[in-house]
Amino acid sequence: MIFVAAVVAGSLGFTNDPDPAMLALGKKTKQFHKLNLGNHIKLGTWFDGTKHRIVDEALIVTSGYAARRYGYAIANTDFSEESLPLEWSSLKDRVGDRPVVFIRLSRLCSVDFHDGDIASNGKPDALNRVQIWVQDAKSAWKTLELTPVQDVMERRPDWVLRDDLESVLAHFLPWPAKPTINELFSSIRWGKNRIVTWKTALPSDFAPGQKSKFRIQEPDRTREIKFTMPTQ
Repeated sequence: MIFVAAVVAGSLGFTNDPDPAMLALGKKTKQFHKLNLGNHIKLGTWFDGTKHRIVDEALIVTSGYAARRYGYAIANTDFSEESLPLEWSSLKDRVGDRPVVFIRLSRLCSVDFHDGDIASNGKPDALNRVQIWVQDAKSAWKTLELTPVQDVMERRPDWVLRDDLESVLAHFLPWPAKPTINELFSSIRWGKNRIVTWKTALPSDFAPGQKSKFRIQEPDRTREIKFTMPTQ
């Protein structure tokens, strides 16, 4: 199960200041999911015993998305607009010239529809050997170097899913979300449900609107995930 989050910079133009139009759009957006303008990519679901949940997904955070996200925070949380220039400058400095990427993979056990029993069919060790490549329409496959920033293993699937990616991302980038108070790395490793998040970077020549693909290789499967870089 896959979650990919990218902070787009470089040739995708992470601007010196938030786009006023995108900031205003974020302020007037009432539902969080509507901040997505092609940034969020659904890759798959997992059945939790009662419903299918989106757990395989990609989030590409462009400069426009970041501006909308801050606008939403200004309108709907206690985030102060006065602190935005400093926050934005710090975010841009931290991102640098290459798009920063947070990639999350998970292995979760099945849950029975009738009685909610959790099976023991997870394969957490599969996340020990992961390779990821990226490609756009103009380039060959390029290997991504992965640095782990989260590795959580628990007995229940819902326990490893309790932190959304934004609360993890907020530990490593200036971001208008509360950092998780839970362990980023499990001190006690039990159960067969696991999430691992890595930090990496995309090639600097990726462009808005470009047809692209991730290839994610685990010991027992390989996936190619098509996506289009958003324009905002």
